[in-house]
Amino acid sequence: MKNKKRPILIVIGNYKNGGIAKRAAMLAKGLGAIDRNVHIIVTKDKSEQSFFELNENVSVVSIRNVDTTTYSAKAAKRKIAFLIKLLKIASCLIPKKSKIRRFFDFSASKIRNSVLLRDALNMFNNPIIIALGLEYAINVFYATIGMKCDIIYGTKTYAEGELWKLDKDVAVIIMKSFSGIVSQTNYTSDCLKKLGGHNVQVIGNPLSLS
Repeated sequence: MKNKKRPILIVIGNYKNGGIAKRAAMLAKGLGAIDRNVHIIVTKDKSEQSFFELNENVSVVSIRNVDTTTYSAKAAKRKIAFLIKLLKIASCLIPKKSKIRRFFDFSASKIRNSVLLRDALNMFNNPIIIALGLEYAINVFYATIGMKCDIIYGTKTYAEGELWKLDKDVAVIIMKSFSGIVSQTNYTSDCLKKLGGHNVQVIGNPLSLS
């Protein structure tokens, strides 16, 4: 019988040896073991080779290898180009100190960077997307505009270390958009709740006894 459960996509930067890659592999193995359709989406590395052991039903997809010549991919690029132009025009009509203008200016640059990621995510129907790290959560936020999906942001131990470069008003808008947030510590959880994060759950960093 075909698995009709919603696909779970874990978005990270690369699948080389590192803490985030290891967390993604452990999470994917656990979800794959309970018969979930799991894919690790890699945004920076062209290779789809797995450094860490995965179950056979878990795949690794690099956005650098996605076919961007299809009709749907070209249509998406035209829509994104139009949206960027619209944001820039609207931004010029809003006072410089307005948080809406800051959000529009920030969005124009991030949407452009999320084009390839959107092509990869469009291959899956109504996915649950787990973004491990703020950089990837922001990319997913913009890549999924208008898409049917749920986004879960998985933080590092020290949230303020990720957030310090991000305008506070922009951070609040993005945090409120996530369906859920998984934090490693109570301190990080409190920081994210103050920024508007909701459905924040604390799950400690897993350790493998092997």
